[in-house]
Amino acid sequence: MGKRLAPRDIFVADEFGAADLGIVIGAADDADLGHRVGEAVRLHRAGKLPLLLLCGDGRDRHTSGTSEAERMRLYCELEGVSAAALICEDSSSELTRLARAVSKRLTAEADLRNVTTVALISSAWQVLRAGIVMKKHLPRRIRICRHPAAEGVTAANWSLSDRGRAIADNELRLIDKLCSSGYTMK
Repeated sequence: MGKRLAPRDIFVADEFGAADLGIVIGAADDADLGHRVGEAVRLHRAGKLPLLLLCGDGRDRHTSGTSEAERMRLYCELEGVSAAALICEDSSSELTRLARAVSKRLTAEADLRNVTTVALISSAWQVLRAGIVMKKHLPRRIRICRHPAAEGVTAANWSLSDRGRAIADNELRLIDKLCSSGYTMK
């Protein structure tokens, strides 16, 4: 992996004016899910994301029995986002499987074949790892812009709580594991 990452290094963001598609990574935690989809809705309203691909299963982990993608879809519709701007991918919550499923959709579906830029939206602590995984699996023609949710555990507050420090340490372990299994940070 080269240089060892410090916990603060997991917090990344890429500048982008607009993207063809927002890929919103789901979360088992309702607060994290809300932060992520709330950020996607904000970007959609600002005209930066015409389409939102809402990702995640987790039906077995939620009392409602509905997938993360479906819960995000409902949130978006309640916030006034048109159903035509929403796509659900709820085949998995595991990031690698999810990236493979998204990649298949980007190559197989007519509405998604011309996508060249995506904004990858997740919690600030997860967006680096999600970007590493998506980069390996999405078609090479696609530029990935990592966009963290502004709420929750962020670069500004991660070190202020036991939970934030534990999340950062866990992300470092998960990134190390990815890099030792063939993923790259480049």
